[in-house]
Amino acid sequence: MIDHVVHNRLRVGALLGALACVGTSTMAAQAPLDTAQVAERASPATATIGAVGAAGDTIGQGTAGGGGRTSRYSRTRSPRASVAGHYLVVVRWYDAEKQPMDVAQIGAMFADGEAGLLAVRHVRDTTWSDSTRVHPVTRWRTNATADVVLRAGGLTWDGYQTDDGGFVVGSPSRDAQGRAQTALMTGTPAAKRLSENDGLYDVSVRTRYHTRTGPANVVGDWSGTLVVVFANGVVHAHMSLRNTQGGSTYFGGSAALAPDMTFDIVDDAGSRLSGRFHDGQLVADWRDQRADGGYFQGRLTAERR
Repeated sequence: MIDHVVHNRLRVGALLGALACVGTSTMAAQAPLDTAQVAERASPATATIGAVGAAGDTIGQGTAGGGGRTSRYSRTRSPRASVAGHYLVVVRWYDAEKQPMDVAQIGAMFADGEAGLLAVRHVRDTTWSDSTRVHPVTRWRTNATADVVLRAGGLTWDGYQTDDGGFVVGSPSRDAQGRAQTALMTGTPAAKRLSENDGLYDVSVRTRYHTRTGPANVVGDWSGTLVVVFANGVVHAHMSLRNTQGGSTYFGGSAALAPDMTFDIVDDAGSRLSGRFHDGQLVADWRDQRADGGYFQGRLTAERR
């Protein structure tokens, strides 16, 4: 059933040829994912390859846009100014002869150019899949000619916007034996109910700066993007904030998600986001730790887009 993603070798050759004209990359191959059985839940995009997400996970949720159509893979003649949004994605690997390899990935991506997450897991057929891995999206851009560039999962992907509002991107690499291969990712636009707690959020927070000795009389207003993904009982967050004075900060991490939708994430630098999701809203305590021991602290609010 995985072969429904790309119908035949001729189509694959055309896609890989089109992507070769966009640009190439020589990044390392993506690390293998851990193997685990995942409970099934149907969705329009993932049902075609027979493996779907666990209840509560981001993968397998959401409705494909465009009436549930699969991407037609053709470059759009009407480029969108922004590629921000939610996509259901399928990744296949092809060898140097453009033959499909025996494993694929399915998942979801939320990204807006400021912050983003790509959640995927490997599948082989209707009986096997592994646990979800979540990767930060550190670059997601388009231009006036419909080219797109995506950086995620240790790879740089080049491609283009498609007519159905989605995208096709590819990334050449080599396997463990040094043989050439190409990863091809297709993205179909999707929608989620506004009450669901995973997805893209608009964020606002007013902070007060604290030095090592106590609060300082410095108040700042920040706004930006938060991306939230749920996988394997864990909440993953990726956030970008800018203040009214031109400063910026970034945050990314994960933590266990409690049954009441509360969480407490601390990143490698000591910054902390601790709060609770409820019907597409988030209220959280935010602490932006700085290397000199000072920190910004405030009450953060976020609303799903």
